[in-house]
Amino acid sequence: MKAASTRSAVYHLFSLMLLGGCAGPGTQPEPVVVSSVTPAQAFKTSLAVLAGMHFAIDKIDTDTGAIRTKPLAGGQFFEFWREDNCALIDHLRANLQTVSRTVWVTITPWSDGVKIDCLVRLQVLSIAREPVQTYSQAYATAVEPISALPQPNTEWVELGEDPYLARRILERIGRRLAKISGGNG
Repeated sequence: MKAASTRSAVYHLFSLMLLGGCAGPGTQPEPVVVSSVTPAQAFKTSLAVLAGMHFAIDKIDTDTGAIRTKPLAGGQFFEFWREDNCALIDHLRANLQTVSRTVWVTITPWSDGVKIDCLVRLQVLSIAREPVQTYSQAYATAVEPISALPQPNTEWVELGEDPYLARRILERIGRRLAKISGGNG
């Protein structure tokens, strides 16, 4: 009887994990609007949030209200301090492939405050090698030193947006700005 209940619990846990990873793509989050905050305060807060999540800033344009980060490689399972993998599928993908994310934050003056939008682009590294067509080529790949082998062609392939990370970034920026504005948001 105890084995059946343990088996049932394991089955249910596995089902929940499977559904969590296969929930489908999320939708792009709504922009955050915070009143009683200046664009300069929003810039400073956004930069602090991105730095706290280990993103290096690539470009800042205060005239257009844009912040762009350098691509950040996805965190591995042993990097428990990393916060760029939000969903189960993100954790799995980052451990199986080389993944990078680039964040764009846009800050726009809005009535008596600011509107902040976030877009996260997801890329995966594709490594293409010439296919092995003969036994001697297969032997060479196993025996020859790496430097003697033909170097693979690599390129970054766009996978689209990462709405889960964008939502997490916007929530953090919104919480910090709400403290600055005195809860007006």
